[in-house]
Amino acid sequence: QLLIHRDDSIRDILDKALGGVQCLSMNAGWWTYGFCHKTQIFQFHEDVSLDALTAKANTKIDSRYLLGKYDKKLSEGFPVEEEIKQMHRPYSKHNDENDDNDDF
Repeated sequence: QLLIHRDDSIRDILDKALGGVQCLSMNAGWWTYGFCHKTQIFQFHEDVSLDALTAKANTKIDSRYLLGKYDKKLSEGFPVEEEIKQMHRPYSKHNDENDDNDDF
């Protein structure tokens, strides 16, 4: 059972909630997004095909993109009192030669 105390920092709560979890993933249409606590965030497309002889589904990662890596110095190098100030939504660029719209 997860015990959260009033004086726990955001980092403490995340560590308690996600410390034992390797990675979380969520499918959103074509892409699946993965979050690995204190490691990385990524997206991938999984191609699924059915073997006609065995009726088994075969999966293979078709495309995989690293969206960000955990940086301990940037993520933990400030006092707990400044956690809210340090939270931000990073801007990302997607470089695809077939796509004129780079923002996502």
